[in-house]
Amino acid sequence: MYPERLDDDQLVAAIKERGGTDDGILDEPELREIIIPSIRADFAIDDVYRCPVEEARVDCPVTVIGGDADPVVPAAALDRWAEITEAGFAAHVLPGGHFYFQQQLPGFFALLGSVLDGGARPAPGVPAALAA
Repeated sequence: MYPERLDDDQLVAAIKERGGTDDGILDEPELREIIIPSIRADFAIDDVYRCPVEEARVDCPVTVIGGDADPVVPAAALDRWAEITEAGFAAHVLPGGHFYFQQQLPGFFALLGSVLDGGARPAPGVPAALAA
C-alpha cells in the first residue's frame, strides 16, 4: 500500500480492511484527524524500509508467529525469518488475519509464554492447531 497515494477515506477503508483498529475510532472525525498522520507515517516507513539479511544476523533462536489469512504478511513469508539466525528457528501459524491474536488471546499468550520459557514447544492446554 502506498498511503501517499490514498486520500483519507481510502486510507481509512484500507485500515478497516486490515482490521485491528476499532471502526468507531476511524469513523469519529476528531479522532480520525489525530490518528491519520501517524498511520500514514507508519505505512510509509513500512513501504520503504528494507533491511538486508546480512545486516540482520542474530545469534539467538528466532520464533515467529503469524496468521494463516494475513493479507499483509502471508504465512508463507514467515520462514524467511530463518535466514537471520543459525541458532534455531520456529514458525507458528495461528488462525486469523493480520491481527489474529485479538481473537484468541489465551491461546496466543500460552504459546508466547511457552516460547519465552525456553522453547517453541506447545504450551499445556494449547490445541495442536494453535501450536503448529
